Amino acid sequence: MLSTQQFDLIRTRATTPAFAAAMRRLHADVAWTFERPLYLPERPAGYYHEFFCPDHAVQLEYDPTSPHRHRCPVDGAWFSGDPYDAAWHWSLNHDLTEAAFRLALLWQIAGGAEHRNKARDILLGYAERYADFEHENGRSVKGKVTFSALDESVWIIPLAWATWFLRETLSAADLATIRERLLIPAAEHLRVNRLNRIHNVENWINAAIGTIGIVTARADLTEWALSGPVGFHQQVAQGILADGAWYEGSASYHFYSLAPLLWHARASEGTATDLRPVPQIRAMLSAPFQWAYPDLTLPACNDCWYHSSLLDECGHGIPSSAGFYEVAAAWYDDPAYRGVLRRTYRERPRDTVEALLYGLDPLPAEDVPAPASVHLPPSGYAVLRHWGAPEDEQPYLLLKYGRHGGTHGHPDKLTMLLMLDDQRLSPDLGTPGYGIGLNDTWYRHTLSHNTVLLDQTAQPPGRGELRCFRAPEDGPFGIADATVAWGEPGLYGDARLRRVFLVGQGYFLDLFLVEREEAGDIDWVHHNRGVLTGSFASQPLAAGAEANEGYAHLTDVAQWTGTAAATLTFAGDEAGLRLHCSGGPPTQVITAHGPDNPASETMPVVIRRRSAQRTCFAALFNPYRSQPTVERVTWFAAQDPHAPPLACLVERGSTRDLWLLAADAETQLAELPEADHVFTYPVAADA
Repeated sequence: MLSTQQFDLIRTRATTPAFAAAMRRLHADVAWTFERPLYLPERPAGYYHEFFCPDHAVQLEYDPTSPHRHRCPVDGAWFSGDPYDAAWHWSLNHDLTEAAFRLALLWQIAGGAEHRNKARDILLGYAERYADFEHENGRSVKGKVTFSALDESVWIIPLAWATWFLRETLSAADLATIRERLLIPAAEHLRVNRLNRIHNVENWINAAIGTIGIVTARADLTEWALSGPVGFHQQVAQGILADGAWYEGSASYHFYSLAPLLWHARASEGTATDLRPVPQIRAMLSAPFQWAYPDLTLPACNDCWYHSSLLDECGHGIPSSAGFYEVAAAWYDDPAYRGVLRRTYRERPRDTVEALLYGLDPLPAEDVPAPASVHLPPSGYAVLRHWGAPEDEQPYLLLKYGRHGGTHGHPDKLTMLLMLDDQRLSPDLGTPGYGIGLNDTWYRHTLSHNTVLLDQTAQPPGRGELRCFRAPEDGPFGIADATVAWGEPGLYGDARLRRVFLVGQGYFLDLFLVEREEAGDIDWVHHNRGVLTGSFASQPLAAGAEANEGYAHLTDVAQWTGTAAATLTFAGDEAGLRLHCSGGPPTQVITAHGPDNPASETMPVVIRRRSAQRTCFAALFNPYRSQPTVERVTWFAAQDPHAPPLACLVERGSTRDLWLLAADAETQLAELPEADHVFTYPVAADA
């Protein structure tokens, strides 16, 4: 683990101005242990995701002195009894294990007996109780002190490090008690309570067993964590995709899986099985830069915390992004790692414990390299970024078409996410806590995403493929063209969906083609922040008309039906979106509001509904800062109203862009409009 030489360097860092904030925070993080009596749990903890308000989908306020009353931060409502009291213990255990780690580290740095004694009290307190805990939740992957084997692993790793920090100052009897009654029993419990497959949970279990093996000099545990049936080597070989992303397709779970891999590698430093050179670890650290938003926040695809960011929190119960990249910058020579730390510390102090343990001094003056449009086939993401846009008007579009993501995947094939610099216009909402009903009926439902549904029914899990990709930087215009077909029994079994995005200067042209065996309702859905206005006369829908599945969560529902093109505007305080929709066959346009994240807020949603066997929804997205840059869009319809348009004329200021969208568009058009630029991308009528 950390060598004597490394600790000498850490002690030197602790005295320098560059790391003064880290030392202040280290002391502040453990101050509570001297301000009130240590309370160690007398019962196993409950499920963290049940510590959420069922009405507002937000975490309840954690008060460490109030195990039986818990307040909703939205409306002040109080919750008592289980499952809330049991879930409260997750945070209690988290506080205690993190305090033990930091107290023991402070003793190593400064030699304060008061820090050593508090850390020892926590370790011995858990050691004395551990054998008596037994969870009765019936789970096959259960914890003892905690709800699950996952929580047990997250909880025990810092305690193992605290033991190692204190190993030379503990009495032989105390060290034996911690070793024989806490650490080794925890490792043995985790060896039998596991999923036995490629999963983020297994990374935590491996890291916990491997760290305990190193701390207790149990080579059998160390080897089992590395090379066991679902050990470290198998996880990185099969769980990390070729583009460096964790297979579950979530930014939060990417970092949540990377965190134990780094813990495992940190514990292995200085041993014969040093894991730092494993290439997949570095690949995972680099992958998020490829799909980060322009402001370096992260798209909340699949089960993902909505606030995840490369500059702040990137998941729950793990270090902030700065913690990850302090370690990364110390281990690997990559300007992106140093650059993201520079960007982070423009807004916040350099105060993580990882900075103190691993931080470079001085931190090189570098910035994050400018991102490019990118296609990531293993993950199934196509990211289109505009070239030549002003710094505060960087449009970004992500088309999600590929793998499902396992138990944390969402049924949202061909969904799109739209961003303008730091403004999330058309976001993926990710998920709140899993313990609330709204999570399954809304956040994990297809309707909360920007894609298509058949007969108001959620898509099944699926996997699509990309037909064509071209970065806007590499040609006259950018392209992302993807399809998905399920081919399995059920409503979607005979359906084929295709979505084509074409990138112009300041706008995205969208063609969404749908085919199915028999005619039925096809809903094209788009969510967007801002105040929705448009040149249409809508009528309220009858109460309960949209009460099927996730549609029951829609409010302020209105509709109109027509065949003409329509223009809608989502006007926000700092940015907006002008949406130009093509005309065509009779279309019921439904406007409403749906839950945002958090669910105490709402966001406008537009649904274009057609009853058809096959159709093409065409639209143009024009994100803007002060005012729209596209003034007029003219659609040239094919003879078949359900086929893609023959062409589209986009007028932006004095510039006219003509898009030819059919193979014989020039011969079918009675007269070719005058244009400054002509772009050709034939889209066949079949999906």
